[in-house]
Amino acid sequence: MEGEGASARSGYPSSPSSAAPHPNPNPFREAEKKYQLHYDQVMAFSKGKLRGKGEFRERPTDLSEVLDFRSAEPPPGAAALETEAVPSAAAARGLYTLDGHPGFYFVSGLLDESAVEDLAGEILSEHIEPPATSNFTREHGTRIRGLWGAARRGLFYRPGAGGGAGGELPAGGQGCWSAADHPAASQTPAQVLLDRLRWVSLGPQYDWTRRVYRDDVPCRGLPRRLKELADALVRDLRGASGRVQASGGYSADAALLNFYGSKDTLGGHKDDAELDLSQPLVSVSLGCDAVFLLGGTTKGVRPTAMLVRSGDVVVLSGRSRSCFHGVPRIFSKTPRRGGVAGGGKRSPSPSPSLRGYLDEHRINVSVRMVGRGAAGGGGGGEEDGGAGVGA
Repeated sequence: MEGEGASARSGYPSSPSSAAPHPNPNPFREAEKKYQLHYDQVMAFSKGKLRGKGEFRERPTDLSEVLDFRSAEPPPGAAALETEAVPSAAAARGLYTLDGHPGFYFVSGLLDESAVEDLAGEILSEHIEPPATSNFTREHGTRIRGLWGAARRGLFYRPGAGGGAGGELPAGGQGCWSAADHPAASQTPAQVLLDRLRWVSLGPQYDWTRRVYRDDVPCRGLPRRLKELADALVRDLRGASGRVQASGGYSADAALLNFYGSKDTLGGHKDDAELDLSQPLVSVSLGCDAVFLLGGTTKGVRPTAMLVRSGDVVVLSGRSRSCFHGVPRIFSKTPRRGGVAGGGKRSPSPSPSLRGYLDEHRINVSVRMVGRGAAGGGGGGEEDGGAGVGA
Protein backbone atom coordinates (compact mmCIF):
# COMPACT_ATOMS: atom_id res chain seq x y z
CA MET A 1 0.00 0.00 0.00
CA GLU A 2 2.78 2.46 0.73
CA GLY A 3 4.70 1.39 -2.34
CA GLU A 4 2.06 1.49 -5.05
CA GLY A 5 0.66 4.85 -6.00
CA ALA A 6 3.07 6.74 -3.74
CA SER A 7 4.16 9.15 -6.48
CA ALA A 8 0.54 10.00 -7.22
CA ARG A 9 0.06 11.27 -3.68
CA SER A 10 2.41 14.23 -3.95
CA GLY A 11 -0.32 16.65 -5.04
CA TYR A 12 -3.59 17.39 -3.26
CA PRO A 13 -6.63 19.50 -4.08
CA SER A 14 -6.77 23.22 -3.47
CA SER A 15 -10.12 22.73 -1.76
CA PRO A 16 -11.51 19.76 0.18
CA SER A 17 -14.15 17.44 -1.19
CA SER A 18 -17.42 19.16 -0.49
CA ALA A 19 -20.15 17.72 1.69
CA ALA A 20 -22.80 19.56 -0.34
CA PRO A 21 -25.51 17.65 -2.21
CA HIS A 22 -24.35 16.28 -5.56
CA PRO A 23 -26.40 15.98 -8.77
CA ASN A 24 -25.46 12.31 -9.12
CA PRO A 25 -28.06 10.21 -7.24
CA ASN A 26 -25.29 8.20 -5.55
CA PRO A 27 -22.03 10.17 -5.42
CA PHE A 28 -20.77 7.94 -2.63
CA ARG A 29 -20.85 4.95 -4.98
CA GLU A 30 -19.24 7.09 -7.66
CA ALA A 31 -16.31 7.81 -5.33
CA GLU A 32 -15.99 4.13 -4.43
CA LYS A 33 -15.63 3.21 -8.09
CA LYS A 34 -13.06 5.96 -8.61
CA TYR A 35 -10.68 4.66 -5.95
CA GLN A 36 -11.22 0.91 -6.25
CA LEU A 37 -8.49 -1.29 -7.70
CA HIS A 38 -8.95 -1.81 -11.44
CA TYR A 39 -7.04 -3.84 -14.01
CA ASP A 40 -6.72 -3.30 -17.74
CA GLN A 41 -6.02 -6.16 -20.11
CA VAL A 42 -3.01 -5.41 -22.29
CA MET A 43 -2.90 -7.43 -25.49
CA ALA A 44 0.40 -8.51 -27.05
CA PHE A 45 0.87 -8.22 -30.81
CA SER A 46 3.70 -9.36 -33.05
CA LYS A 47 3.82 -8.47 -36.73
CA GLY A 48 0.22 -7.36 -36.53
CA LYS A 49 -1.03 -10.61 -35.00
CA LEU A 50 -2.40 -11.21 -31.52
CA ARG A 51 -0.05 -13.32 -29.43
CA GLY A 52 -1.55 -15.08 -26.43
CA LYS A 53 -4.24 -13.71 -24.13
CA GLY A 54 -2.24 -10.71 -22.97
CA GLU A 55 -1.86 -9.73 -19.34
CA PHE A 56 -3.66 -7.67 -16.72
CA ARG A 57 -1.99 -4.53 -15.45
CA GLU A 58 -3.03 -2.38 -12.55
CA ARG A 59 -4.71 0.82 -13.70
CA PRO A 60 -3.19 4.01 -12.18
CA THR A 61 -5.50 5.64 -9.64
CA ASP A 62 -5.97 9.41 -9.48
CA LEU A 63 -5.31 10.33 -5.85
CA SER A 64 -5.06 14.08 -6.41
CA GLU A 65 -8.23 14.75 -4.38
CA VAL A 66 -7.29 12.44 -1.51
CA LEU A 67 -6.39 14.33 1.68
CA ASP A 68 -3.08 13.43 3.32
CA PHE A 69 -2.78 14.34 7.00
CA ARG A 70 0.95 13.55 6.96
CA SER A 71 1.78 16.17 4.35
CA ALA A 72 4.01 19.10 5.31
CA GLU A 73 0.99 21.36 5.76
CA PRO A 74 -2.53 20.45 6.91
CA PRO A 75 -4.61 19.43 3.89
CA PRO A 76 -7.25 21.87 2.62
CA GLY A 77 -10.24 22.05 4.92
CA ALA A 78 -8.38 20.57 7.89
CA ALA A 79 -7.72 22.47 11.10
CA ALA A 80 -4.87 21.42 13.38
CA LEU A 81 -5.55 21.21 17.12
CA GLU A 82 -2.98 21.55 19.88
CA THR A 83 -2.12 18.09 21.17
CA GLU A 84 -1.12 19.59 24.53
CA ALA A 85 -4.84 19.91 25.26
CA VAL A 86 -5.32 16.21 24.49
CA PRO A 87 -2.78 14.28 26.60
CA SER A 88 -3.63 10.89 25.09
CA ALA A 89 -2.71 12.28 21.65
CA ALA A 90 0.56 13.89 22.76
CA ALA A 91 2.65 11.30 20.90
CA ALA A 92 0.76 11.80 17.62
CA ARG A 93 2.13 13.53 14.54
CA GLY A 94 -0.93 15.75 14.53
CA LEU A 95 -4.57 16.11 15.53
CA TYR A 96 -7.11 17.52 13.08
CA THR A 97 -10.75 18.36 12.50
CA LEU A 98 -12.28 18.69 9.05
CA ASP A 99 -14.63 21.30 7.58
CA GLY A 100 -18.06 19.93 6.80
CA HIS A 101 -17.67 16.98 9.15
CA PRO A 102 -18.47 18.11 12.72
CA GLY A 103 -17.42 15.57 15.32
CA PHE A 104 -14.72 14.02 13.11
CA TYR A 105 -11.17 13.82 14.49
CA PHE A 106 -8.08 12.49 12.74
CA VAL A 107 -5.16 11.54 15.00
CA SER A 108 -2.18 11.08 12.70
CA GLY A 109 0.46 8.54 13.69
CA LEU A 110 -0.71 8.00 17.25
CA LEU A 111 0.96 4.57 17.30
CA ASP A 112 4.57 4.25 16.17
CA GLU A 113 5.86 1.24 14.23
CA SER A 114 6.82 -0.66 17.37
CA ALA A 115 3.39 -0.11 18.94
CA VAL A 116 1.67 -1.14 15.70
CA GLU A 117 3.57 -4.42 15.52
CA ASP A 118 3.01 -5.10 19.20
CA LEU A 119 -0.76 -4.60 18.91
CA ALA A 120 -1.03 -6.50 15.61
CA GLY A 121 0.92 -9.44 17.05
CA GLU A 122 -1.36 -9.49 20.08
CA ILE A 123 -4.44 -9.47 17.85
CA LEU A 124 -3.26 -12.32 15.61
CA SER A 125 -1.98 -14.54 18.40
CA GLU A 126 -4.67 -13.89 21.04
CA HIS A 127 -7.71 -11.82 20.11
CA ILE A 128 -8.85 -13.80 17.06
CA GLU A 129 -9.13 -16.95 19.18
CA PRO A 130 -12.46 -18.44 20.35
CA PRO A 131 -14.70 -17.60 22.11
CA ALA A 132 -14.43 -14.50 19.92
CA THR A 133 -16.75 -14.92 16.94
CA SER A 134 -15.50 -14.47 13.39
CA ASN A 135 -16.52 -15.11 9.81
CA PHE A 136 -15.35 -18.71 10.45
CA THR A 137 -17.67 -19.35 13.40
CA ARG A 138 -20.83 -20.29 11.48
CA GLU A 139 -19.07 -23.05 9.51
CA HIS A 140 -16.33 -24.17 11.89
CA GLY A 141 -17.61 -23.28 15.36
CA THR A 142 -14.70 -22.96 17.79
CA ARG A 143 -12.51 -25.56 16.07
CA ILE A 144 -10.09 -23.12 14.46
CA ARG A 145 -7.58 -22.33 17.20
CA GLY A 146 -3.98 -21.25 16.91
CA LEU A 147 -4.45 -20.00 13.33
CA TRP A 148 -1.56 -17.52 13.39
CA GLY A 149 0.89 -20.07 14.76
CA ALA A 150 -0.30 -22.72 12.31
CA ALA A 151 0.10 -20.37 9.35
CA ARG A 152 3.64 -19.50 10.41
CA ARG A 153 4.48 -23.21 10.63
CA GLY A 154 2.96 -24.08 7.26
CA LEU A 155 0.34 -26.45 8.70
CA PHE A 156 -2.97 -27.63 7.24
CA TYR A 157 -6.48 -27.45 8.70
CA ARG A 158 -8.26 -30.76 9.30
CA PRO A 159 -12.05 -30.21 9.17
CA GLY A 160 -13.88 -31.83 12.06
CA ALA A 161 -10.82 -32.06 14.31
CA GLY A 162 -10.67 -30.22 17.61
CA GLY A 163 -8.29 -27.42 18.48
CA GLY A 164 -6.04 -27.03 21.47
CA ALA A 165 -7.30 -25.75 24.78
CA GLY A 166 -7.08 -22.05 25.41
CA GLY A 167 -6.50 -21.25 21.75
CA GLU A 168 -2.88 -22.42 21.79
CA LEU A 169 -1.40 -24.52 19.00
CA PRO A 170 -0.82 -28.05 20.37
CA ALA A 171 2.71 -29.43 20.11
CA GLY A 172 3.46 -31.43 16.97
CA GLY A 173 0.66 -29.89 14.94
CA GLN A 174 -2.07 -32.04 16.55
CA GLY A 175 -5.68 -31.03 17.12
CA CYS A 176 -7.18 -29.27 14.09
CA TRP A 177 -3.80 -28.93 12.32
CA SER A 178 -1.70 -31.36 10.31
CA ALA A 179 1.89 -31.15 9.10
CA ALA A 180 1.40 -33.80 6.40
CA ASP A 181 3.72 -33.57 3.41
CA HIS A 182 0.86 -34.72 1.17
CA PRO A 183 -2.33 -33.28 2.69
CA ALA A 184 -5.73 -34.64 1.74
CA ALA A 185 -7.83 -32.63 -0.68
CA SER A 186 -10.14 -31.69 2.20
CA GLN A 187 -7.30 -30.06 4.14
CA THR A 188 -6.77 -26.31 3.71
CA PRO A 189 -3.43 -24.55 4.32
CA ALA A 190 -3.58 -22.43 7.46
CA GLN A 191 -2.11 -19.55 5.43
CA VAL A 192 -5.12 -19.68 3.10
CA LEU A 193 -7.49 -19.54 6.08
CA LEU A 194 -5.52 -16.61 7.49
CA ASP A 195 -5.99 -14.76 4.21
CA ARG A 196 -9.73 -15.54 4.40
CA LEU A 197 -10.10 -14.06 7.88
CA ARG A 198 -12.35 -11.01 7.46
CA TRP A 199 -13.75 -10.02 10.83
CA VAL A 200 -13.63 -10.85 14.52
CA SER A 201 -15.99 -9.52 17.19
CA LEU A 202 -14.79 -8.72 20.70
CA GLY A 203 -17.13 -7.99 23.60
CA PRO A 204 -20.92 -8.43 23.30
CA GLN A 205 -21.65 -10.42 20.15
CA TYR A 206 -23.73 -8.96 17.34
CA ASP A 207 -26.57 -11.15 16.02
CA TRP A 208 -26.64 -10.45 12.28
CA THR A 209 -30.13 -11.97 11.86
CA ARG A 210 -31.91 -10.22 14.75
CA ARG A 211 -29.68 -7.12 14.52
CA VAL A 212 -29.09 -6.93 18.25
CA TYR A 213 -26.09 -7.25 20.52
CA ARG A 214 -26.29 -10.29 22.80
CA ASP A 215 -24.74 -10.66 26.23
CA ASP A 216 -26.05 -14.21 26.77
CA VAL A 217 -23.43 -15.96 24.61
CA PRO A 218 -19.74 -16.58 25.35
CA CYS A 219 -17.43 -13.87 24.08
CA ARG A 220 -13.86 -12.63 24.29
CA GLY A 221 -13.81 -9.39 26.25
CA LEU A 222 -12.41 -6.12 24.98
CA PRO A 223 -8.64 -6.12 25.64
CA ARG A 224 -7.53 -3.66 28.30
CA ARG A 225 -5.10 -1.94 25.92
CA LEU A 226 -7.85 -1.09 23.43
CA LYS A 227 -10.27 0.02 26.12
CA GLU A 228 -7.72 2.31 27.74
CA LEU A 229 -6.74 3.85 24.40
CA ALA A 230 -10.34 4.58 23.38
CA ASP A 231 -11.51 5.74 26.82
CA ALA A 232 -8.57 8.12 27.25
CA LEU A 233 -8.85 9.61 23.77
CA VAL A 234 -12.59 10.22 24.04
CA ARG A 235 -12.20 11.69 27.53
CA ASP A 236 -9.45 14.06 26.45
CA LEU A 237 -11.20 15.15 23.26
CA ARG A 238 -14.33 15.81 25.25
CA GLY A 239 -12.38 17.92 27.68
CA ALA A 240 -10.68 19.87 24.90
CA SER A 241 -13.71 20.54 22.71
CA GLY A 242 -16.82 19.65 24.66
CA ARG A 243 -18.28 18.22 21.44
CA VAL A 244 -17.12 14.64 21.29
CA GLN A 245 -19.95 13.42 23.49
CA ALA A 246 -23.51 14.62 23.70
CA SER A 247 -24.43 12.78 26.87
CA GLY A 248 -23.22 10.36 29.51
CA GLY A 249 -19.84 8.88 30.23
CA TYR A 250 -17.94 6.84 27.68
CA SER A 251 -16.78 3.33 28.55
CA ALA A 252 -15.71 1.19 25.59
CA ASP A 253 -16.83 -2.43 25.86
CA ALA A 254 -16.70 -3.87 22.33
CA ALA A 255 -14.67 -3.84 19.14
CA LEU A 256 -14.83 -5.21 15.64
CA LEU A 257 -11.57 -6.30 14.04
CA ASN A 258 -11.52 -6.14 10.25
CA PHE A 259 -8.84 -7.77 8.10
CA TYR A 260 -8.20 -6.61 4.55
CA GLY A 261 -6.05 -8.02 1.76
CA SER A 262 -4.77 -5.83 -1.05
CA LYS A 263 -7.91 -6.41 -3.16
CA ASP A 264 -10.51 -6.15 -0.38
CA THR A 265 -12.92 -3.27 0.13
CA LEU A 266 -15.54 -2.17 2.63
CA GLY A 267 -18.73 -0.76 1.12
CA GLY A 268 -20.28 2.44 2.40
CA HIS A 269 -22.28 1.89 5.58
CA LYS A 270 -23.27 3.42 8.91
CA ASP A 271 -22.33 2.04 12.32
CA ASP A 272 -25.76 2.48 13.88
CA ALA A 273 -26.38 -0.75 15.80
CA GLU A 274 -25.32 0.62 19.18
CA LEU A 275 -27.83 1.80 21.77
CA ASP A 276 -26.43 5.32 22.21
CA LEU A 277 -25.14 6.85 18.98
CA SER A 278 -23.96 9.93 20.86
CA GLN A 279 -21.06 7.79 22.07
CA PRO A 280 -18.06 7.98 19.71
CA LEU A 281 -16.48 5.27 17.61
CA VAL A 282 -12.67 5.03 17.77
CA SER A 283 -10.99 3.39 14.78
CA VAL A 284 -7.32 2.27 14.77
CA SER A 285 -5.45 1.39 11.54
CA LEU A 286 -2.62 -1.15 11.42
CA GLY A 287 -0.60 -2.26 8.40
CA CYS A 288 -1.32 -1.17 4.84
CA ASP A 289 -2.48 2.32 3.89
CA ALA A 290 -6.05 2.77 2.69
CA VAL A 291 -8.40 5.31 1.15
CA PHE A 292 -11.13 6.17 3.66
CA LEU A 293 -14.36 7.84 2.53
CA LEU A 294 -16.46 9.93 4.90
CA GLY A 295 -19.80 11.09 3.56
CA GLY A 296 -23.06 12.39 4.95
CA THR A 297 -26.21 10.89 6.41
CA THR A 298 -27.23 9.69 2.92
CA LYS A 299 -25.24 8.40 -0.04
CA GLY A 300 -26.48 11.44 -1.93
CA VAL A 301 -23.70 13.47 -0.29
CA ARG A 302 -20.31 13.54 -1.98
CA PRO A 303 -17.77 11.98 0.43
CA THR A 304 -14.38 13.31 1.44
CA ALA A 305 -11.53 10.95 0.57
CA MET A 306 -8.47 10.71 2.82
CA LEU A 307 -5.48 8.44 3.38
CA VAL A 308 -5.33 6.44 6.59
CA ARG A 309 -1.94 4.96 7.39
CA SER A 310 -0.62 2.48 9.90
CA GLY A 311 -0.84 3.98 13.38
CA ASP A 312 -3.53 6.54 12.51
CA VAL A 313 -6.68 6.80 14.62
CA VAL A 314 -10.04 8.18 13.49
CA VAL A 315 -12.77 9.28 15.90
CA LEU A 316 -16.36 9.56 14.70
CA SER A 317 -18.54 11.52 17.10
CA GLY A 318 -21.37 14.03 16.96
CA ARG A 319 -22.94 14.29 13.50
CA SER A 320 -20.11 12.31 11.90
CA ARG A 321 -21.06 9.30 14.04
CA SER A 322 -24.17 8.80 11.90
CA CYS A 323 -22.55 9.33 8.50
CA PHE A 324 -21.79 6.85 5.75
CA HIS A 325 -18.17 5.77 5.51
CA GLY A 326 -16.21 3.06 3.75
CA VAL A 327 -12.85 1.81 2.49
CA PRO A 328 -12.70 1.38 -1.31
CA ARG A 329 -8.97 0.76 -1.59
CA ILE A 330 -6.05 -0.94 0.17
CA PHE A 331 -2.46 -0.32 -0.94
CA SER A 332 -0.14 -3.28 -0.46
CA LYS A 333 3.45 -2.50 0.49
CA THR A 334 4.62 -5.54 -1.48
CA PRO A 335 5.20 -4.40 -5.09
CA ARG A 336 3.68 -6.41 -7.89
CA ARG A 337 6.05 -7.77 -10.50
CA GLY A 338 5.07 -6.23 -13.81
CA GLY A 339 1.98 -7.52 -15.59
CA VAL A 340 0.00 -10.26 -13.87
CA ALA A 341 -1.95 -12.92 -15.71
CA GLY A 342 -5.43 -13.68 -14.42
CA GLY A 343 -6.23 -10.28 -12.93
CA GLY A 344 -3.47 -9.81 -10.39
CA LYS A 345 -3.77 -12.86 -8.15
CA ARG A 346 -0.96 -13.19 -5.64
CA SER A 347 -0.03 -16.50 -4.01
CA PRO A 348 0.15 -16.40 -0.20
CA SER A 349 3.58 -16.69 1.36
CA PRO A 350 4.09 -20.15 2.94
CA SER A 351 5.09 -18.93 6.40
CA PRO A 352 4.30 -15.26 7.04
CA SER A 353 6.21 -13.08 9.45
CA LEU A 354 4.35 -10.35 11.32
CA ARG A 355 6.06 -7.66 9.27
CA GLY A 356 5.31 -9.54 6.08
CA TYR A 357 1.65 -9.88 7.03
CA LEU A 358 1.32 -6.15 7.75
CA ASP A 359 3.00 -5.34 4.42
CA GLU A 360 0.18 -7.13 2.59
CA HIS A 361 -2.81 -6.64 4.90
CA ARG A 362 -4.62 -3.96 6.84
CA ILE A 363 -6.12 -4.57 10.26
CA ASN A 364 -8.71 -2.09 11.46
CA VAL A 365 -9.91 -2.01 15.06
CA SER A 366 -13.16 -0.11 15.61
CA VAL A 367 -13.81 0.32 19.32
CA ARG A 368 -17.22 1.35 20.52
CA MET A 369 -19.55 1.47 23.50
CA VAL A 370 -22.39 -0.99 23.11
CA GLY A 371 -23.96 -0.82 26.54
CA ARG A 372 -26.03 -3.61 28.04
CA GLY A 373 -29.16 -4.37 26.05
CA ALA A 374 -28.07 -2.36 23.01
CA ALA A 375 -30.05 -2.93 19.85
CA GLY A 376 -30.41 -1.39 16.45
CA GLY A 377 -30.65 -1.96 12.75
CA GLY A 378 -27.62 -1.51 10.56
CA GLY A 379 -23.92 -1.60 10.78
CA GLY A 380 -22.13 -2.70 7.64
CA GLY A 381 -20.37 -6.02 7.81
CA GLU A 382 -19.42 -9.28 6.18
CA GLU A 383 -23.00 -10.44 6.02
CA ASP A 384 -24.05 -7.11 4.57
CA GLY A 385 -21.64 -7.46 1.66
CA GLY A 386 -18.66 -5.68 3.17
CA ALA A 387 -15.51 -6.75 4.90
CA GLY A 388 -16.74 -5.72 8.28
CA VAL A 389 -17.71 -2.75 10.37
CA GLY A 390 -15.45 0.21 10.96
CA ALA A 391 -13.21 2.59 9.16
